[in-house]
Amino acid sequence: VLSLYVAFRTGNLHLLGLFPLAVVGLYLYSTILKKSFLLGNLLVSFYCSGVAGIIWLAEYPSLQQLALIDPEVHSYIQFVFGVYMLLAFLSTLFREIIKDIEDLNGDVTYNSKSIPIVWGIQKAKRTSFIIGMALLLTMIFALYNLTLVDYPFKISFVILTMISPMILALTWLLRAQSKKQYHRLSQLTKFLMVSGILLLLIISM
Repeated sequence: VLSLYVAFRTGNLHLLGLFPLAVVGLYLYSTILKKSFLLGNLLVSFYCSGVAGIIWLAEYPSLQQLALIDPEVHSYIQFVFGVYMLLAFLSTLFREIIKDIEDLNGDVTYNSKSIPIVWGIQKAKRTSFIIGMALLLTMIFALYNLTLVDYPFKISFVILTMISPMILALTWLLRAQSKKQYHRLSQLTKFLMVSGILLLLIISM
């Protein structure tokens, strides 16, 4: 209902189909995909990256006008959205696999086909580690390309709240053996995701 109101107010009626589609996707996730191999993880990760993506989509006409007025600023904004969506996707997928390892016993009971059940815990850990490394490299890439390097506060924020915890998370992942350790790691990834949200505010300062 809210999306209908906003669509009428802003003249974006062509975007209305996104919200019913999102609801259908969430329904399929809760009934079918949650127990499937990888598809549920990818859907949740895609949805999280779509939180930023839907803003880019809704503002696309304005961005096209900006491209004519100031191509450099337009390219930078496009780049910010792209990097931010990638960070959201990778961080969510990283946490999703860790949660699957943490919830292994419950997933077995409910006949889920999660990555640790199908591939085994060690292969699931390696997969999560590779995704985590990609996430870490994306963070470093963002640090050097989002005009943060000339601002000590912004550099400190990214290093202290994103890069350092990510390195710690990868270390914990390699050492994790018990459900308690995976739970602690899952909580750390929540902190990383909150830091990612705050990154948008830091960029705009």
